Amino acid sequence: YEIGSGLVGSEMCIRDRVFTDATLFSLTNPTIYATDETDFSSFEIDYKGQTSNISLEREEDEYKSTENKTYYQYHPVLNGAQMDAQEYESFLSSIQNTALEQATNLTAKGEPVLKITIKHFDTDRIDTISFYETDGNILVVTGDIVRGMIGTSSFETLIESMPI
Repeated sequence: YEIGSGLVGSEMCIRDRVFTDATLFSLTNPTIYATDETDFSSFEIDYKGQTSNISLEREEDEYKSTENKTYYQYHPVLNGAQMDAQEYESFLSSIQNTALEQATNLTAKGEPVLKITIKHFDTDRIDTISFYETDGNILVVTGDIVRGMIGTSSFETLIESMPI
């Protein structure tokens, strides 16, 4: 018995099998903070009770801005003092590029070992990324959603990029 696409039932199962092996975890963005945004106004980093604040001062770039689009130059400030731009870029890159390593059905318990609170220019939106130690791995929670796990070596690399 032929089906409209020219495949019979068993051939269709073989063809579609790739998709049935996919999980929600494998189909989501694998990074701990999935965003292409760059318009952050501040980061509050709380690591084991020690807090650092990065704020971004922005000024309009008059040379790049047009009548239809405004471009900005950003200047990072760490705990009230000018921050090295390369240090800021390293920090931001580590947040946006650290990949989740596995899915989990665990729930967050206790206080996070690391919490990053992110505010944005031109909006009231506040994002949080919290990290909890669990059985040799680190549970990653964005907002109230458990995103997955990262290993301790990935977490240590992330901590090394933090201005704390």
